Amino acid sequence: MGFKINNWGWTGGAPTPPPTDDDWLLDGNTEGAEKYIGTNDAYNFPVVVNGFLNSTFTTDGRLIVSSALPSAPHQNIAIYTDTVISNQIGIAARIATNTANNYAANGVVGDKSDSLFLLRYASATVGSLYGLTRADGSYVVSTTSNGLSIVASNDSKIIQWCNKVITTADGTTGFFAINKTAAPTAQLDVQGNTTSGSGYGLKVWDGAGTPVLNFYIADDAVVSSRLGYWINGVKVFYLPNSGFNNVAVGLSVMNSTMSGSSNFGFGSSVLTALTTGNNNIGIGMDVLTSNLTGGNNIGIGTNVLKATTGSNNSGFGYNVLAANIGGIQNVGMGTSVLELATSANNNVGVGFSALSSVGVGGNNTSIGTQSLSTLTSGTSNVSIGSQSGIGCITGTGNTYLGYASTTSSSATNFSIALGYGAITTASSQWVVGDVTAPINTSFLGRGVSTVVASLGTFSLSITGVNAGITDGSAAASIFYWDGAVGTGTGVGGSLIGRIAIAGSTASTRNALVEKFRIDGATGFIGVNQPSPVKQFSVLGESRFEPVSGVAEDITGATVNTTDATANVTAQTIAIASGTVASLETTIVYRKTGGAGVGTTGDGTVIKLNSSVKNVAGTLTLDIVQNTYSGTTNAIAGVSATYTVSGTNILVSVTGVVNDNITWNAVTHFSKV
Repeated sequence: MGFKINNWGWTGGAPTPPPTDDDWLLDGNTEGAEKYIGTNDAYNFPVVVNGFLNSTFTTDGRLIVSSALPSAPHQNIAIYTDTVISNQIGIAARIATNTANNYAANGVVGDKSDSLFLLRYASATVGSLYGLTRADGSYVVSTTSNGLSIVASNDSKIIQWCNKVITTADGTTGFFAINKTAAPTAQLDVQGNTTSGSGYGLKVWDGAGTPVLNFYIADDAVVSSRLGYWINGVKVFYLPNSGFNNVAVGLSVMNSTMSGSSNFGFGSSVLTALTTGNNNIGIGMDVLTSNLTGGNNIGIGTNVLKATTGSNNSGFGYNVLAANIGGIQNVGMGTSVLELATSANNNVGVGFSALSSVGVGGNNTSIGTQSLSTLTSGTSNVSIGSQSGIGCITGTGNTYLGYASTTSSSATNFSIALGYGAITTASSQWVVGDVTAPINTSFLGRGVSTVVASLGTFSLSITGVNAGITDGSAAASIFYWDGAVGTGTGVGGSLIGRIAIAGSTASTRNALVEKFRIDGATGFIGVNQPSPVKQFSVLGESRFEPVSGVAEDITGATVNTTDATANVTAQTIAIASGTVASLETTIVYRKTGGAGVGTTGDGTVIKLNSSVKNVAGTLTLDIVQNTYSGTTNAIAGVSATYTVSGTNILVSVTGVVNDNITWNAVTHFSKV
């Protein structure tokens, strides 16, 4: 065989004539049609470089890249069509050996011992095999389905990597197996280790070469970890037993024999003993550990509902309801909340140590740090505020509202303490405020300054006898209205009643005006009199009504005169139409100054009596009688009488020239 380059060639070493049109030139040919290079008979076409065989195009369609030096093996590649397994197309990497089979035309005889891998296609006549496999076709999952195998030479395993084996991917199911020689039975079927220390299924390292996460897959045959796997020693699994919709994540979470349903556990020692309970949620450490049959419990934290077997409890925090065994419908949130409650029911505790000592009490509500923390067996107490209710041990039905509001008696019942530091001392008390934080002003209704429409009627009622009582002689309870108490010679506090009389501006709050007082210093009662000087003092008009429709009004007025003007009005008394009225007026006068008659300080009393009728708006005054007129201290020239002005009776007085006189008139008036 010969070859010509640049118009020169040789055959057997002798030069040849210049090239013809069939020669291949060094710089390429220009051909008018497709041409080929190679052999026309049954011989391989070798390529030699640097005097050594570099590659060979074989007669069976392979391209073999190889070395001619058996003593210097190299990795080599063969591209070929297999003549043994028909119509295979592949790339085979091979190791040169001393055997002639290294360059075998069919690539089969020596391939089982020296081929690394073969990428090939197989026709339908042998099962339509696709994949990366050994050259002789061994270790293929199936000869009747499409499959993928990765096979190592000189080893019964398939691609040995860190002593683990990647096995097969089933073309029918799509399942993939790792470290198993058997066919995969799951989406990812991994044969790992059930304990740590002897190699893991997967190990992840940080940049410094330190493992940061280990996990190994548990054996399906181990009941305690059924269908589960472990991450850093934490078991993660789903329990497919007689129950349903259960999810367990963690160490010792639920168990494989339970039949309860719709339970969720996450953490360590959560719902460990659960058997038939339903709808429980446990998250954390030692949560709902002993619960067997209880349902509808929620525990989140550490040592939460650890011993409970009850139902409908909720605990959040640390040591919450930790001792609860059979209690139901309790709610605890915080640290050591309801910690000692064993069989208590219907309690709510929120805050550090709230209700921490209660054992069997029920229906208590406690919100705030250490609120009701001393209660052991009391029931139906409400305590809101930090340290509220501390000191109540066996009490029932108490209400404490405010910081440190509490009682001084451990067994107080049905008492109310409102405000900062308010303290009750006995049962059935209502205490507002404390000596260090007194309540000076109280407002009921709509606040201090809000202007709104009328709130309607407001009442403070004292019920002395329960409704429906059958005892016909039951007496009502006494109601005490106490003023503030002083000590020793200190006066007591006055009781004062104030009202807001109607004003003139609609959008302006009316001012409060005192109308009633029990003086704390004297005990005198004043009506419209802020400074009563008698047991009963009334400033202004008053009425006495012995029976309905029969009344005596007492009215009064004051006037000053400085001259002799006749009939100056001292008092006006209205007479209603259709009435007859009696008039009895006592007039006291005194000279306060002036150069007229008499001496400053002189004065006396004049008493008038009469009657009057009003018929259709017309007044008729009877004879006015002056029943008494003092003489010893009298001022000459003064006088008093009744006069008519429209429908009014006027008490009229007349003074003297140059005398300053003050007149006070008080009239007793009754009508029919």
